Parts: sequence; C-alpha cells; structure tokens
Amino acid sequence: GGTPAALAAKKATTAIPVVFCGVTDPLGSGLVSSLARPGGNLTGMANLNSEVVGKWLDLMRDIAPGMKTLAFVTDTGNVSSMGAFHSLRDAAHRIGLDARAYDASRAEIVTQAFRAIADERIDGVVVGASGRMLPHRQAIADAIARLRLPAVYATPQYPEVGGLMSYSADHLALWARAAEKVHRILEGAKPADLPVEQASTFLLVVNLRAAKSMGIAIPQSILLRADRVIE
Repeated sequence: GGTPAALAAKKATTAIPVVFCGVTDPLGSGLVSSLARPGGNLTGMANLNSEVVGKWLDLMRDIAPGMKTLAFVTDTGNVSSMGAFHSLRDAAHRIGLDARAYDASRAEIVTQAFRAIADERIDGVVVGASGRMLPHRQAIADAIARLRLPAVYATPQYPEVGGLMSYSADHLALWARAAEKVHRILEGAKPADLPVEQASTFLLVVNLRAAKSMGIAIPQSILLRADRVIE
C-alpha cells in the first residue's frame, strides 16, 4: 500500500519482511535509510509523484495558459501527499502561480473543499494521489466538472469516472515489480539488501469526452502524447 500503510507496517514489526508500493518519498517519510540499501525489514517501489509535479504544471499551462491560481486537492494528513504539494507549490511559485492545498480526504468534506475553491476563484486543479480519496473519486471529479475547471489527476482512476486527464507512474508496472521483490524474499533474499526502485514508466490518460462536456480544448500535442484517450 501507500505511505500510511507502509508506516503502520514499519511501526508494527521489525522482523516480518514488508514490501511497499506507491510510496512517494521513502527516504523523506522515514521508511528506509537508503534507496540503494534500505536496511531493516522494508523495501519496495517509489512512484516519484513529487518529481512529476513539473509535468502536471506543464499540462495545466497547456490547457489553461492564463492560469494564475492552482488548487491542490489532497489528503492534508498524509505526509507524502503534503510533500508533493510542497514540491508543486515551489515549482508553481517559480513560474508565477499561486498554489494552495485543499483537504478532500473524507467524503463529507469534499463539498466544503470545492466551495472554497469556487469562492476563491481558483483557475485550475491538480488532484493528488491518496488512497483515502479514491473511494469518493466520483464526487471529486463531478465537483470539478460542475465548476468547469481544467484539472490534472495523479492517478488514472479519475479519468475513468469523468476526470479530465491524469499523469502518473504506471501503477500496474509498480505492482508487478513489487511482486518480484516478494518472490525474491520468499526465496531467501533480505529486504535490507533489495534496493528501493523508482518508477520508470509513466502514463498520460486523457478523457476527451469530459473535455468536450466542460468546453475545454485539449491541444493536439497532448493528444499525440497520450497513452490512452477516452472518447
């Protein structure tokens, strides 16, 4: 699982091998002491979400070139999610954008978050990766669609329910590599000796049907780069 699950497993045991997947910053969150030699009983796969924020911003500027303010909808209680926000905020500041975080970690506060986004006249939205948000991803995608805001999501599950587009690590590839690590551990390898691997393949998914319904023009350059287009 992601960072909260991995941290809980680390706290629960120092003896049972743990293979994590979908963690943004294994070093910064304290899961391992080194990517090359993790030490302890944990190893796994990092999804590099904090390092793809530049891609999110590039996509947002392509579809909303006049954008001045940007909402990052996330789980503000998740250390990795907030790490991604800080990276996004710093990168946005360098190009003259004001990025703000809004908590949507629970279904009952989604309406509140998007009411604030509407009241503050935010120009665009990036939705972060959080397992706590996935169960109510439809409500999040619908709220953004009602506001007709350009948006980039950090996981491909959102375009599948009407979100505009996503750019993220290929999570199926991450899980496959994590399974290989489990296999090696079952054959006798120690987690401490198995390097934490970083995502090397990324996917761009575009929901053209959603774009048309919101009146958002998707540049041909994005469509040509897309790994999947939903029509």
